[in-house]
This record gives sequence, structure tokens and C-alpha cells, in this order.
Amino acid sequence: LKIKDSTDAANKLAMARDSERIKNYELQLNNLTLAQKHLKVTQRQNIIIWCSLITLVFLIIVIAISLKNYSQQKNLNKKITQLVNEQEIIIQKRTAELALANKTLIDLIQYAAHNLREPLTRITGVIHIKEDLNDEEFNSLIWPQMVKASSDLDDIILDVIKRADLTVNSIQQ
Repeated sequence: LKIKDSTDAANKLAMARDSERIKNYELQLNNLTLAQKHLKVTQRQNIIIWCSLITLVFLIIVIAISLKNYSQQKNLNKKITQLVNEQEIIIQKRTAELALANKTLIDLIQYAAHNLREPLTRITGVIHIKEDLNDEEFNSLIWPQMVKASSDLDDIILDVIKRADLTVNSIQQ
């Protein structure tokens, strides 16, 4: 009985030790499982952090490029606005010059038309009178007026040409 009791005791002791080892293995297995889960969570967190950092870097690069492009576009817009303003000033100046040139040309045309008309009217009138006069009356009374009207017409044409040259020179400047 003692042997049986001692065998039972030894078996119980062995079972207790085995049970203790099993509990230790289970505890180690649980610890390993927890460590493995913790490692997976940490890896996921690291992946999320790296993805976030890479996204942040790309975002910073995109913002920097956008700011550079915006700055360049802003400078180009300033230059374009400046050129437009300069062109408007040039156009206004040139328009004023053309208006003055047009007025000068109109004045020249009016001067020419008015001054050319007077001697031409005298010559036309003399032509109509010639048929009513004999040659002697025509030569003594009318011919000197024809010569005078012709000379006046020539002087006026030369004056118009001179004024036209002055007008063209003033317009070209």
C-alpha cells in the first residue's frame, strides 16, 4: 500500500509538475500570441505612419510647386498688366496724334478747296464772256484777268503743295 501510495504520490507529483509545465507552456503561448498581436499592431501603425509621412512629403512638394507656379503666374500677370497699360498710353497718344493729323488734313483740304475755287471761278466766268466780246476787247480787258487768275491759281497750287509737304512732315514726326 505504501508503494502504491508512494507511486500515487509520485504520479500526483509528476502530474502536478506536468500540469505546472502545461500551465507555463500555455502562459508562454499566450504571451507569444499577445506579443505576435502586439507586433502586428505595431507594424500596422508603422505602415500608417510611413504612409502618412510619405503623403505629407508629397503634399508639401505639391504645395511648394503650386506656390512657385502661383508666384510665377502673378509676376507674369503683373508684366502683362504693365504692358497693357503701356499699350493703352501709346494708343491714346497715337489716337490723339491721328486726330490732330486728320484735323490738319481737313484744314488743308478746306484751304485748298476754298482758295482754288476763287481763281477757277474767274477763269470759268471769263470763258463764258469771251463769246460776247470781240478779239480786241477780249485781249485788252479779259486776257490780263485770265493771266492774273492763272497766275493766282498757280500760286495757290504751289502754296497747297507746300502746306501739304509741311502737313505730311508734321504727321510723320
